[in-house]
Amino acid sequence: MSSVSFDHSTNSEFIDIDAIKSEISNIFNASNFKPLLIGLTGSIATGKTTVAEMFIKYSQELQNASNKRYVENTLNKKYIENTPNKNAQNRDHIVEIIDFDLLSRKAVEPRTKGLANIVAHFGSEILDKNGFLDRKKLSKIVFKDREKRRELERLIHPAIFALFYQQIKHIVYENEKANYKDAKKQDSKIIIIAVIPLLIEMNLQTLFHKLVVVYTSYDVQLQRLMKRENIDNKSAENMVKSQISIDDKIKYADFLINNSNNLEDTFEQVKDVWKRLL
Repeated sequence: MSSVSFDHSTNSEFIDIDAIKSEISNIFNASNFKPLLIGLTGSIATGKTTVAEMFIKYSQELQNASNKRYVENTLNKKYIENTPNKNAQNRDHIVEIIDFDLLSRKAVEPRTKGLANIVAHFGSEILDKNGFLDRKKLSKIVFKDREKRRELERLIHPAIFALFYQQIKHIVYENEKANYKDAKKQDSKIIIIAVIPLLIEMNLQTLFHKLVVVYTSYDVQLQRLMKRENIDNKSAENMVKSQISIDDKIKYADFLINNSNNLEDTFEQVKDVWKRLL
């Protein structure tokens, strides 16, 4: 999966973080489901999306177990409202993922203002034959030119964060509407996990209640990146170096997940973070 790359000079100067934080807080404060906004980041090819999906998987496992208890309680005439689950981590929490890679693509789809702005600045040659943004062509233009990267950020970051806010609003309001009468959802939380590759580079830490950083060993990271992008070792090293080092990102973490080993090991770490989050 190719994407436009930015180096560690990327920042949030083109968006108003405080305004976004205030708007999100207003949504959360009006909710009965105590929303929790988690930032999940890491370096390229460390498995951020995989880990985010594991949080979904684990929440579903807990919900299935809760549904089983609910049925058993109902059959025994012990209704769930009379036998509340005191263990916070086992309640039917609602988990949603917001993937910034997907938002960045949505922001530049055909007929969007984001794409029109990019074409106006960089020219129609960055489009493919079907009118979609050719991300490889654009990446080649901006990768080694700091000023062009900054211009690209100015053009697309506001659109991406507008989509981010809209998605948070949709998640909270739709879950409120769907679950407000569900006794099993009493004292549950809406947990929104935002997967943002450049979260630290953009200084977005203050937007989130907690930060999860996913990391791997350097060798594992290079091997995965070379396989995923079908590139050589040197190209992979350059892509890794274009971001803040994982050691620097780790300093900001509330929770760390080492994704160097097998998926079973990573899943155990996800379950441990879940318990500590709640």
